[in-house]
Amino acid sequence: MKNRRHELQRLKRVTEAVWLASSQVLRQKAEAERAASMRLGKLQRDRESCMELVSADGATDGAMIVSAARWMRWSEKERARLNMDLARARAELAREQAAAKTAFAKDQALDELLRQMPRNPKA
Repeated sequence: MKNRRHELQRLKRVTEAVWLASSQVLRQKAEAERAASMRLGKLQRDRESCMELVSADGATDGAMIVSAARWMRWSEKERARLNMDLARARAELAREQAAAKTAFAKDQALDELLRQMPRNPKA
C-alpha cells in the first residue's frame, strides 16, 4: 500500500506539471484569440471612419473618393485575412481548452485518489 501511495504521489506531480503547462498554453492561445479579434475590430472601425469621411457633405473630391475606394478594396482583402486568422486562433483555443480540461480532470482525479487513500497504512 505504501508503494502504491508513493507511485500515486509521483504520478500526481506529473499530472500537476502537465496541467500547469497546459494552462499556460491555454492563456497564450486565449491572448492570441483576443489580439486577432481586436485587430479585426480596429479594421472595422477604420472602415466605418473611411465611409463617414467619404459620405460627408461637400468635403470630398474625386481624388479622395478614388483613394478611399482603393483603400476599401485593400481593407476588404485584409478583413478576409484577419477573419481567417481569427478562425484559426479560435480553433487552436478550442483544441487547447479540450487538452487543458483533460489535464485538469486527471489532476483532480489523482487528488481525490490520494485523499481517499490512508496516509499511514499498517501493512
